[in-house]
Amino acid sequence: MKISRLFWIGLIFVMSIVVFILGLIYLQEISIKKSNYTFTVLFENIQGLNVGDEVDMLGKKIGKVSHSHILGQKISVELSIDNSFAFSIPIDSKIEVKSEGLIGSKFISITPGFNTKEYILPGTTVEGLREFDFSEITPGIVPLTQDLSAFARRLKATLGEEEKDKIRLTIRNIESLTAGLDTFIYNYRNIV
Repeated sequence: MKISRLFWIGLIFVMSIVVFILGLIYLQEISIKKSNYTFTVLFENIQGLNVGDEVDMLGKKIGKVSHSHILGQKISVELSIDNSFAFSIPIDSKIEVKSEGLIGSKFISITPGFNTKEYILPGTTVEGLREFDFSEITPGIVPLTQDLSAFARRLKATLGEEEKDKIRLTIRNIESLTAGLDTFIYNYRNIV
């Protein structure tokens, strides 16, 4: 009886480990039969892209970043693409690092080109583009915001209390007019 009980406990333990490992493989989207091909993209700056980040083509996930290293003045990024997309990425495709939102995670975006005679083959090296980062745009915005601030100060200094009251009254009149117009349209919506 004890041997039988120990056998079942051992079998349940081994099966639990197997189910756990299969669950990990499933959660990491790693298929035992799935094969990939790789090619390299050279970028000037990868802006925080990491190994394991997604590769999307037209919004569909087709692979992951498998490796990156500095190569002279550029950064070499190796992409691992699902074999079902082999021979479907034209050689003139636009490949760039993008981010989801202002501070979102980074990913590689592939916009297919129009050359249907040549495709990116395994082991090929191509040039990538890069999206301008918000921090690069900010220095150009600073002078603009300073000009707007100076304009607002001058406007505030120019306008006295009487002019401010007139502007407030004009805004209230516009609000009243639009409310009246809304009521008119609502009442006569069948005619209009």
